[in-house]
Parts: sequence; C-alpha cells; structure tokens
Amino acid sequence: MWRRLFSSSNLKALHTTLSPSRPRLAAQTLLARHFTAQSGASSLKKRVEDVVPIATGHEREEIQADLEGRDILEINHPVGPFGTKEAPAVVKSYFDRRIVGCPGDEGEGEHDVVWFWLEKGKPIECPVCSQYFKALGPFPMFIQYYEFCEHPEVYHHKTATCYNCKGQCIFTAFVYMNDNLKIR
Repeated sequence: MWRRLFSSSNLKALHTTLSPSRPRLAAQTLLARHFTAQSGASSLKKRVEDVVPIATGHEREEIQADLEGRDILEINHPVGPFGTKEAPAVVKSYFDRRIVGCPGDEGEGEHDVVWFWLEKGKPIECPVCSQYFKALGPFPMFIQYYEFCEHPEVYHHKTATCYNCKGQCIFTAFVYMNDNLKIR
C-alpha cells in the first residue's frame, strides 16, 4: 500500500498541485504571514480586585489579606535569629501549644530536623543544637463574618439573602477558621 501512495507518478502530481503556478512576490509573502491585529491585552489582564467577588474559602481569605497588606500564613513559617537562653526564638501559635521543628543553625551547625511540642510559658531547648524556643499566643484566628437564617439548610455569605424568607430571618455570626460558632 505504501508503495502505491508514494509512487513516483503520485509524488509528481502532488508536487504540481502544491507548487504555485507563478512565484509570489516578497511583499505578498510578508503581508500574508505577518499581518496580525493587536489584541487589547491590557484589558484582559485581571486585577486582584476583579477576582474577589468570585473567590471563596481560603482563596478569598488570602486575597483579602493581600489587599490589606498582611500575610495570613506568616505564623506558619517562623524566621528569626538563633535562640539563646536569654533571647529565645519566638514562635507564634494560635493555641497554647504547637509542634515545632528545629533545623539547627545555618552552615556547619545545621542538623536533621528535630520535632517537639512547644507549650506557652515553657521555653524548650533543642537537644541537638541547644537552641531555645518560646511560644507566644494564642493569637486570634482570622475571623470571617457570616449571616445565617433560621432555615438550617441555608448557609450563605453576608452578601446573599435566604431564598425561603427573602432576608427576613437573617442574623449574624462570627466564625473562627478552626472552631465552631463563637457569637451567634
């Protein structure tokens, strides 16, 4: 079959149909290949403010924090000088205790990560490198404002209204990220 497709008579016919009957001018080739319209790329770029209305959950919290100029994940990656007994390395926590990993000092003092529980009010020393850590906290969680209504199947954000009662039964609540309702 391949022999029939690529026989010399078929290739000659193919060559004559693909080749132009007369050569193109350089200007025609240039216009045909390189003529494009510029799109409004600047109008297609989205800003953070444009995404906020459709963002939900943790993504919305991160975007709102960026707009306010704060880092909500700052507490998850503490950085600072080597902790001594007089000036221990401070680790923030949402709770009274937290798991901390000590990678040691930079350079030659570096060791495998040692994990331990760090409790508020009890500075602890790393058994490998003698670095001291101290917990501060509990810091308040990011609070989000929600509206609830008396219909338990309806749970919506502050901009929505209840479909059952058209907004007549709404009351407010503050919800902590890792906790149940605090104020209702």
